[in-house]
Amino acid sequence: KMGLQCGSRVVLALVFLFNLAFLAFGGIVIGFSANSIKTGDSYGMPPTSVALAVPAIIIGGFVALIAFLGCCGAVTKSRGLLLTYVVVVVLLIVAQIVVAALSLHYHSEAVNVATGLWKDLPS
Repeated sequence: KMGLQCGSRVVLALVFLFNLAFLAFGGIVIGFSANSIKTGDSYGMPPTSVALAVPAIIIGGFVALIAFLGCCGAVTKSRGLLLTYVVVVVLLIVAQIVVAALSLHYHSEAVNVATGLWKDLPS
């Protein structure tokens, strides 16, 4: 029984540390994107990347929120928070698999749409 307690503590500590890193990453993405909108600086990227700052802020906020759920769930050992975290992460993984499969199946159409969207971005 002592080994099981030690193992679960290690897993919870790892969940906390990884989610803390993702929380920091989400904050960094939000910070750079917000500064890019404010100053118009694209940090050496093409100027159209400033137009991508708003979606980057939304994605960074979502990553930070999910990471926060994971951190709080690991620290408090709350089944509700951990279950919410696991469900959202599993849904994200399934969505990534679906997007990858669809992009492989509809590769030429996806390239045409992406190219058209990229050309339509303001420079």
